[in-house]
Amino acid sequence: MTANKIGVCLLSCVRHQRSYAPFLEAHPDLEIVCAADEGDAPEWIHAVNRSFAERYQVPYLRVDEALARADVDMTCICSEPARHARLARQTILAGVHALVDKPMAISGAEATALKRAVEASTVQLTYIHHLFNYQVDRARTLIDSGRLSVPWAFHMDIIAGGGLDLDAVEDFAMVVNPALSGGGEFMNWLSYAIGTLRYLIGLEIERVYALSDTFFFEPHRQFAVEDFGMVALHFERGVTATITAGRIPSKMDAIPGSFTLRGQGIYGQFMMEQFRPRISVEKPMGESPTSLQPFSAPQGIELLIDDFVRAIRRGAPPRATVQDGARIAHVIDAVYRSIASGGVEPI
Repeated sequence: MTANKIGVCLLSCVRHQRSYAPFLEAHPDLEIVCAADEGDAPEWIHAVNRSFAERYQVPYLRVDEALARADVDMTCICSEPARHARLARQTILAGVHALVDKPMAISGAEATALKRAVEASTVQLTYIHHLFNYQVDRARTLIDSGRLSVPWAFHMDIIAGGGLDLDAVEDFAMVVNPALSGGGEFMNWLSYAIGTLRYLIGLEIERVYALSDTFFFEPHRQFAVEDFGMVALHFERGVTATITAGRIPSKMDAIPGSFTLRGQGIYGQFMMEQFRPRISVEKPMGESPTSLQPFSAPQGIELLIDDFVRAIRRGAPPRATVQDGARIAHVIDAVYRSIASGGVEPI
């Protein structure tokens, strides 16, 4: 560590690093000390990485050189998704902490190998998730309080609106080309959705059924990946959930998409919206709805980074662990198996 700060390596910068690096730079306990990538990465990737090194005035190195440096304590991995698990495992085996973009891994087998590496080490790993988004935290508090009694059914929409003209992805092939992305829009979004539902419900998913197709976009059609679909989840104790996920052409007013969650309990229901931050609670007939909106809070990525810094400092697990990421990867495996088989698939 440099002057009691945790030294951060920006380990590949081609996807979402521009969203995360400013928060890493601003954190009082962190210092960006280098950027790095695999030496045989394509030149366009090196060009992106060099631009980040120049922006933060740090050297650009090969990944092995970076992980051998005494001042590198943590990596922030923002490669194309197909390399997430490989770069994370290299990081862990070098004794360095890892913050990984979503999805943590593109297969259950990759996730299991990464989980074993972390469990055999003394370092920490987490991945980008929504568990610190304020409305998710408030929904968890609402469920834990017993105001709904026993929750039994949930529905989530996680939909990007506005077509392909979004500025969040440097190269759209990282969403639609399975060699880079690992899948289509399900691989892109389900890590958020499944992770949030597991966190709120507190139970494991036992089996899934999924339907998807290419409804809207030619790039998805060219690579034979889904742009929209539905997933049904069966949890322990008979709790069910459904997810609609994907990308649509139309914009949604002034917001980038729809991330909503409705939870049903025996004695009421709640509705949560991320992009219009609010939660509303409805009780049985005869009782007036309770509004818990509007509200504002720090961005979830700030709290996620704070949580990971505490995990590194204290040796305690972060809110989203490698075990959680591995479980999510196995669920997504089952989702794609269900699409292929047309039937229900166990986890």
